[in-house]
Amino acid sequence: MPVQTPHPDYVAALPIWRTVETCIEGEHAVKAGGAKFLPMLAGQNESDEGRAAYAAYLARACFFNATGRTHEAMMGFLFRKPPTDELPTSLDDFKADADLAGGPLFSYARQVTEAVCGTGRCGTLIDFSAEDGENRPYFSFYPGTSILNWEVARIKGRMQLIKLVLMDAAYVAKPTDEFEKELVISYRVLRLVDGRASCEIWQTPRSPAVVTTTSPGTGPAPSDPVMVPELTTQYTRRGVPLDFIPFIFHNADKPGEKIGRSPMEDIANINLSHFRTSADLENARHVCGVPTPWAKCFGSEANPNPELALGASFAWVTDNPDADCGFLEFNGQGVSCLEKAAEEKQTQMAAVGARLIEPKGGDAKAYDTVALEASAETSTLARIGGQISETLSRACQIADWWLGTATVLDPKIKYSLNTDFTSASITPEMLTAMVATLQAGHISKETFFHQMERGELYKPGWTFEDEQDSIDANPALPPPLPLDPNKPPPTNEPPAPGSGKKPPVKKAA
Repeated sequence: MPVQTPHPDYVAALPIWRTVETCIEGEHAVKAGGAKFLPMLAGQNESDEGRAAYAAYLARACFFNATGRTHEAMMGFLFRKPPTDELPTSLDDFKADADLAGGPLFSYARQVTEAVCGTGRCGTLIDFSAEDGENRPYFSFYPGTSILNWEVARIKGRMQLIKLVLMDAAYVAKPTDEFEKELVISYRVLRLVDGRASCEIWQTPRSPAVVTTTSPGTGPAPSDPVMVPELTTQYTRRGVPLDFIPFIFHNADKPGEKIGRSPMEDIANINLSHFRTSADLENARHVCGVPTPWAKCFGSEANPNPELALGASFAWVTDNPDADCGFLEFNGQGVSCLEKAAEEKQTQMAAVGARLIEPKGGDAKAYDTVALEASAETSTLARIGGQISETLSRACQIADWWLGTATVLDPKIKYSLNTDFTSASITPEMLTAMVATLQAGHISKETFFHQMERGELYKPGWTFEDEQDSIDANPALPPPLPLDPNKPPPTNEPPAPGSGKKPPVKKAA
């Protein structure tokens, strides 16, 4: 089998990933798919007239991108607050440039989250750069469509990755013309043999007569030439071979190499069904809405099929008393049934996650009701955030271990996404109760601060130590002096004329 042979699970998941990616991309991508997402009607064949009819049918359809909006909403929830990290100072350069392309770790986390919230699958290769004096690890991102094949085995009491095939695609200048680009596909094969991790680069031999035509994630084209490994390197750390493949799978639900379901699969399928209903509805409106004249008995023996022209300058005249004419009018429930179907599918999309397209009532809700609803609706999102946080943390642990001298990964190194999706603030009654509980000594200052932080009464990133330092640096104001009941309260108003009192002296600002 050639190196680009995909895993059976990859083959099964690829159509779903392509569908989800297309829906997230929007209407232009869906319509570019043509009959794949909107089948042709009867008569819309490959003839010129049939292609024109299908093009008009496709152009009238409307793709209401609930999938993309839901995906954006999920990203908004997970990054409503910035991620928190517990990284050592040795990773400061890595945090500022995680991929050696100028992208900080925050941007890389967003890239991973976008893929996991969409297709539910991507991966991170932790590599090490010794070129140009870098001497530090970095991350390489691989979407699910580029993770072609994998194999695991039980080694030293646990399941480990022993083979992995990754696909890289890049546009490079042709050998014959530096200004013309061609798509070059290469494959990175990582192996673990006898406790030693290695990497092979497989690439199609390039020549002016050979142009790679394979698209990323589609597998090999039948005409692709045979590939051979061009470069083999050993993964080492301080001269010692790595005993594991430095790759992390990021999934929406299942840990490890197993492919889970895409979070967007259900809504994407309903979204495409809604798109097809929209095409039928708009086509019916077009057919029923365009004035269509009819006529009978206007012919004669000499001219049985006369041409009847329309317009203010033309009149239809005949001697036949049975002649009649008019315009067709639509009577029936067909269009209204299509409209009802479209509304039902919008409701279904809202039920599986597209809350942005569901009408919201304006009634006020209690704080506990808001919190309960948010908890129920974001349980899946919280699980996704937890999975990404766990895998990104492990990737950072490997990067720190590769850079340092420790013999094991440091579990204290963490990178965590936000999992607080409730935006309801603390009510005055709750704040009064918490202050009373603090004053009674039933909770600590740290607990009180934590609750205030959850209520978003402190600015993002503000810690308990920051608050204590701020309090110490700004002592409390002294209490006001008690008023003398025998003296009138002080006033800044000028004295009345003739009172003999001098007006207050105004100090310069």
